[in-house]
Amino acid sequence: MSADYLLAMWDLKCLWTNEVKEKEALKLEPALCRDIGIIVSADYLLEIWDLKCLWTNESAVYRSWENVKFNACYYSIIGAGVIGSCTAYYQSQNDNVEITVIEKTQVACASSGKAGGFLWSEGDGDFSRASFRLHRELAQSLNGKERYGYRAMTTYSVTVSNTAQNNGTNDTVPPWLYQEKVVYCDELGTQKDTAQVHPKLFTQTILDEAIATGKTKVKIGHGVTELIYSSQDPTLVTGVLLDDGTTIDGDRVIICMGPWSGQFALGNKALSSAVHYLPVNATRAHSIVLKVDDDAPIGAHALFTEIKDNDGKMQHPEIYPRPNGTVYICGEQDVSEPLPKSADQVKMDPAAIDTLCHLAKEFSLHLDASQDHLVTQQACYLPNSRDQNPLIGKHPAYKHLYISTGHSVWGILLGPISGLIMTDLLLNTSTNRVPQSCLTVLSSSVRFK
Repeated sequence: MSADYLLAMWDLKCLWTNEVKEKEALKLEPALCRDIGIIVSADYLLEIWDLKCLWTNESAVYRSWENVKFNACYYSIIGAGVIGSCTAYYQSQNDNVEITVIEKTQVACASSGKAGGFLWSEGDGDFSRASFRLHRELAQSLNGKERYGYRAMTTYSVTVSNTAQNNGTNDTVPPWLYQEKVVYCDELGTQKDTAQVHPKLFTQTILDEAIATGKTKVKIGHGVTELIYSSQDPTLVTGVLLDDGTTIDGDRVIICMGPWSGQFALGNKALSSAVHYLPVNATRAHSIVLKVDDDAPIGAHALFTEIKDNDGKMQHPEIYPRPNGTVYICGEQDVSEPLPKSADQVKMDPAAIDTLCHLAKEFSLHLDASQDHLVTQQACYLPNSRDQNPLIGKHPAYKHLYISTGHSVWGILLGPISGLIMTDLLLNTSTNRVPQSCLTVLSSSVRFK
């Protein structure tokens, strides 16, 4: 199918519908006619074929897919965290795509593997509600209960004193807490609107499903050092350069690097403009995972808490029991340690871990942070945009470059809807899962500068 033919069909469409548009508008997404280097949508090609049939009285039988050949579109996704993995998953559900996920360290090696995995339909408005529904659908279709610990939860806001304050007969308090220390307890969410997953298992499962389609491959062990640009157009991204000197071509490149998105230099050396970076910064968060006894009566209760530490400072640990007999506890965020170059270089603050271990035993007899029960102590960095909303969309300065980052504490929750929205952008389709007003805010070009 020649470029002249496509442009002739565009002229025909304009003539038939009395539309006046520039021929550049022909370059829609995402099916790639590689032989001519023009991006057009399959639906658009069929639309103009129908117009040609009307205009020339040719039989529409030639509209069959056997007579319109489409080559695969190649996508390079930088980052194998939950955002990159969900993007690969939803992309892989389509035809004529080939996806490469590039990861410097390991799958879910950063916050995607060290988060609490808490899901709340009201966490971030319409965006969260849409993704919460997707999580529920994925759990049903992928056996999430068994594969990655998906389950509904009841969520509470709890204030605890370091000493007994009552007679311990509050029926609204989860029974595995020290009843006599609870001075306030309120239900924040029910099993209809709060749930959980094991974040690392969820991320790995969703990526495995993408790989199983035969359309996705994962390259682990080498990071992306820079983008590759077209020699004909210095603002057109055509692939990536890895730290071992190899290149990977891509019709579209999607940056899903979490907090490292803000450290990745954008800018073609062939241009006189200075290198710039995405407006994403990082905050560090610590967490511990405790093993509880098999007979511990800990239920599916997520807790957002408030308690004073030994220094009299108010702390707000979050507590998430998991169905595998462990309890995840995370604490305050800090910016005292700069973001390292890679996820395997993240440093913990021993004092932060000690604080979590001390506070754990103040909540329940069953939260024992001794060495025999302390399964994991860890830290990770969260990606934050300036306005605390994710950055999702086309980059305004570079063609074929897409961004999905800045999800802060809601990365696991928002992974599915972020992957679906990015797929819609790449395929020029719409699932109508999120109100357009929300999408406009997320992809506003001024937010990428």
